[in-house]
Amino acid sequence: MSKKKQLIALFGVAILAASVGASGILGMSARNITTPTLGHFETVIDELMTVEAGTYQYREFTVPAEANGNAKIIGTFTSSGSSFDSDVVVTIAPEKSLTSLQEGKGFEAYYFSGKVSKGTIDAKVPEGKHYFIFDNRFNTSDKAVDAKFELAY
Repeated sequence: MSKKKQLIALFGVAILAASVGASGILGMSARNITTPTLGHFETVIDELMTVEAGTYQYREFTVPAEANGNAKIIGTFTSSGSSFDSDVVVTIAPEKSLTSLQEGKGFEAYYFSGKVSKGTIDAKVPEGKHYFIFDNRFNTSDKAVDAKFELAY
């Protein structure tokens, strides 16, 4: 075997040994990775609402400090309306984003559905005040939106 091939083989073995050793030393194997156990579940929305054509509605919720950065919004929504178009846009956004939306500016969001007639959400949200925004500004018909969401941490 040439010296070049020996060096390449030796280098490959060294990298493999280092990565196996590091994962063992640092406890980084896949079976050692844990996610926080969610022990608190609180309903934040369980509502059937009408979102009129050309408008949006919002609902406020707050993530408390005791969530320790482990809060998630979990739930589903469905939208129905005219026979040809039942889409809405559902967004979860921080408090400051509602003002930006009202001013017609872009805004930050933790979840954005795009135009859909149903969806499932499992989104991390930080501590503080936030809003669900149910947007029907792009449609010419009213939408019935059934939303069921829990705050989990």
